Amino acid sequence: MEPTSAHIQNEGVGGLRNALLHTLEEYLTRRGAEGLSPATVRHRRYTLARLVVWMQRRRLCWSDLTPTRISAYIQTVRERRVRVGPHRTRAVSPTTVFDVVDCLRVFFRWLVDEGVILVNPMTGFHAARPRVICGLGLFSRGQIARILAQLRGDHPYSKRERAIVAVLYGGGLRVGEAVRLTIADYDAQAGLLWVRRAKGNKDRVVPLGRRARRDLDRYLAEARPLLDAKQGEPALFLNARGMPMTVNRVWYRLRTVQKAAGLAHPLGCHA
Repeated sequence: MEPTSAHIQNEGVGGLRNALLHTLEEYLTRRGAEGLSPATVRHRRYTLARLVVWMQRRRLCWSDLTPTRISAYIQTVRERRVRVGPHRTRAVSPTTVFDVVDCLRVFFRWLVDEGVILVNPMTGFHAARPRVICGLGLFSRGQIARILAQLRGDHPYSKRERAIVAVLYGGGLRVGEAVRLTIADYDAQAGLLWVRRAKGNKDRVVPLGRRARRDLDRYLAEARPLLDAKQGEPALFLNARGMPMTVNRVWYRLRTVQKAAGLAHPLGCHA
């Protein structure tokens, strides 16, 4: 549904916002049904909701967005500052700007296809693609060895973190995929992981090497039974309360281990 000027006058800014969000949710529901991962849907909802707020303040409908107005909005994106983390107060990266532009381009193409708008305001709009330098943001074997050296203890947490590293590094999983694993997804005899609802909402089978299997088997035999307070939780990786580990918790734990290992610039799980 495309709100009109009369719609704004009759129902006010609140009605405009509801109409804009209704269109946004219809788009996200469709993309989710087409196989877009829940994490990507959440990210696009966040990105497009910020555009909705900007439009609401100016009382703009979808059809009111012109190339000039889109350029003005993208400029506000370039002027944003990082709010958290070590780069707080710095300008957002070119990668962030490119990601926003790419998200808007796909969304407005959908609006045209659905007949919500007649003209795509993103036509002819380009944002510089960030340079990708191979090798940056990757762990070396030496760094992985230093991380694993910090996890040699017999504490259940150390065994759990070592098993997580085995799955992320030895199996090449994304952290979201790792926290969704269940006990039933691991075939210990064959050394295989069944990764379900992966990128593109597809399943795949991942073989683990000997060392990765050893660390995962040790966690399952010696640490996980101590963490399974609920006695029956199916998730593979559990926290101290016997609940499934979350993405943020894994990020926090592995970043702490990296600092303990002496890595000056800790990297994310995807590295």
